[in-house]
Amino acid sequence: SQSRYSAAYRIWDRYQLYSPLADKKRKFRNNWLEYYVPGYEQLRYVSDLLIITKSYKDVMMFDSSNYEAVSPRGEGIPLPVEFMEHAKSHYKRIVVWQDNDGKTGANKYYPDLERFVCPGSPETGDPKDPTDYCKVYGPERTLQLINNTLWRQ
Repeated sequence: SQSRYSAAYRIWDRYQLYSPLADKKRKFRNNWLEYYVPGYEQLRYVSDLLIITKSYKDVMMFDSSNYEAVSPRGEGIPLPVEFMEHAKSHYKRIVVWQDNDGKTGANKYYPDLERFVCPGSPETGDPKDPTDYCKVYGPERTLQLINNTLWRQ
């Protein structure tokens, strides 16, 4: 059934429910507090690089590729100022990996950070984010894309 949730993301005692088949207004439901940062609990502080991406699913994809990443609670919501101060004290390079559909607050919220996107255009059916890219092309090719993009190889 389309109304059944297929994933739940937990931060401490709160959840975001993700139902990919639901209509747009019901796809994501959560009771997260405004200071929650998806991916924060997974940070290891072993790299000089932190990636700010769009969604928790992309955080998990980057994490599976050994990149440290976080996301805001939702589109159009910046990361808390306190978190950004914390991140700047732990990472030499902070970048934004945004969707290539043009619907992002990254330009407004993080004007001084480098920005990256998946190649191609959603209008031609190309993947719009790293997780979709991985779904289409697989993990090895996705890791190549990430490495080549971030390090301009």
